Amino acid sequence: MATDSLGVDQVQKENQALKKQVSGLKAELENLKEEVKSCHKKLKKLEYEKENAEGHVINSKRDLDALRKELYDERKKWKQEKEELSKACSYVGQRESISTESAQELSNSSNSYLNPCENDSKDIKAVLEEAATQAMSKSGFVYDDRTGLYYDWNCGLYYDPNSCLYYNNQTGTYYFYDEASKSYKFHSQVELHPEENKIEQNNDQYDKPPKRKKKKKPMKRRIIKVKSSSDEECSSGEIISTDEDDDDDRDLEEGDDDDDDDDANEEQVHKVAPCIRAIVTESDKLKIGTLFIITCTGGTLGREKDVGHGIRIPDVSISKYHCRISYDQERRQYFITDLGSKNGSFLNGQRLGQV
Repeated sequence: MATDSLGVDQVQKENQALKKQVSGLKAELENLKEEVKSCHKKLKKLEYEKENAEGHVINSKRDLDALRKELYDERKKWKQEKEELSKACSYVGQRESISTESAQELSNSSNSYLNPCENDSKDIKAVLEEAATQAMSKSGFVYDDRTGLYYDWNCGLYYDPNSCLYYNNQTGTYYFYDEASKSYKFHSQVELHPEENKIEQNNDQYDKPPKRKKKKKPMKRRIIKVKSSSDEECSSGEIISTDEDDDDDRDLEEGDDDDDDDDANEEQVHKVAPCIRAIVTESDKLKIGTLFIITCTGGTLGREKDVGHGIRIPDVSISKYHCRISYDQERRQYFITDLGSKNGSFLNGQRLGQV
């Protein structure tokens, strides 16, 4: 019996020792699991950093390639500009030599006309005018006193130096010359009255442009102002036209030329559509003396950018679409209309009514 009790006690002690070993192994296992989790986290972090590094390397290579391309383009552009500059310098030198030769020819021509031994010799003004006429004739342009335009024999059109447009008096069409394509392109067209379409047919129609007799009226100036809400003047300018009377319906009239009633056989005249020349006289946003030209196609005045305003004033007190200027073909007059602006538009000191 004593032997059996000793064996049981020994077994119990061994079991307790085994339980302690098992608990210790479980604790070590938990520690190993925690270490494995920590290693997994570190591994993910390293993989993420690796991906970021690879992305940075790719972006850096891309930026480097872009910089190399930009540097190549800049070098190529600089080389082209250098070549163009050298060509321009050579061209200027040629022009200066030609100008010197022309001046010498003009001087020789003047000396030939201005002979002090002759009592009937021409004065300097006459000589210069004759030389200028000869130069214009060689270039194909002839000044027409009737219209104030230059007739170009090369293309058969009238040239207006103010608007830099070419005019066809047969169809009432305006053209502009495109330097790139070396051709005349359509700009605008005005309606011609039946009596304006009559052209004198004679043997001299190819020798010189038709003449017309007109009484010239003095240019009349109008002041157009746009005011802010504080009643302080923001911008103002002069609008120059050839009108004679002011219209009460806020219009800008383009005056018709008077016919010569004494001459019954006066030639029919082709009327050229007028234009408005607006000059800035007072402004904080625009340069004094800035010139805006409104043709018969009309235009708008406002603050908005890149919308095709004929007159743009970059001022917060100006509405995006402030007022509109239009041309009446039948009445041959310009009209200005306020487009519901916040601070209003003023013409000759009077505020325009809103649409």
